[in-house]
Amino acid sequence: MGTDWVAGMTLTSARLAASTMSAQRSYVPTVGGDGGAAYSTQSGWYFQVGTIVFVNIYLIITGAGSGAVNVTIDMPTDVDRSAQQIIPFSGEGLRGSASDVTGTIQFFTSGSGAAADRLRGSSDTGTNIDTNLTGADLAAGAIIRAQGFYLSA
Repeated sequence: MGTDWVAGMTLTSARLAASTMSAQRSYVPTVGGDGGAAYSTQSGWYFQVGTIVFVNIYLIITGAGSGAVNVTIDMPTDVDRSAQQIIPFSGEGLRGSASDVTGTIQFFTSGSGAAADRLRGSSDTGTNIDTNLTGADLAAGAIIRAQGFYLSA
């Protein structure tokens, strides 16, 4: 990161004025590896301050997915891959159960572009399953919510 991220830095009106901040924009998050899942809601919004992108994603699955490929979600801009980044998510009804799943949308240094490399989740069941989400985990009626920020490329 640049020198703007120095501990103890004082923000001044001149520094804030020099930042470019976009207006809030809508975007449709593209889901990969979903095994043909259908969605009644596939929405998101974001805004950008310099290279920091704040994002909100909301998905409601109406038709179950299939397959063992890792689920991915595209961000509205390319993601900086100089270090790994994550965005937290929560899900309801994933993995074909009534349990909640919480986890992270993950971006690896070996990846590229706007697509996440995987969604890694942990369920709150007694077995506490810690695995990557695949298309087969996308059950009808499931909901995925994500909100956070990342450094854009």
